[in-house]
Amino acid sequence: MTTELRVLRDEEWGVWSGRLDLAFGGPVQSAEKLAIRRDLTEVDRSLGVRDGPECVGTAGAFSFGLTVRGGAEGPVAAL
Repeated sequence: MTTELRVLRDEEWGVWSGRLDLAFGGPVQSAEKLAIRRDLTEVDRSLGVRDGPECVGTAGAFSFGLTVRGGAEGPVAAL
């Protein structure tokens, strides 16, 4: 088995997302939930492992904002 780890490409997102669900034992997502996930996915911060043409592994980082008292929003520092 020869694998390749690389940054996700836009056109690979659907297969990548399906492997993510499979890895966590999740159900098939509705089109609405997939659209939300797609909007939240930072493709340039997501990785896919390929074995030839098949996606066999995923990794990703999802940023999020933090709302603080008073309604202000600020960046969240990585721990």
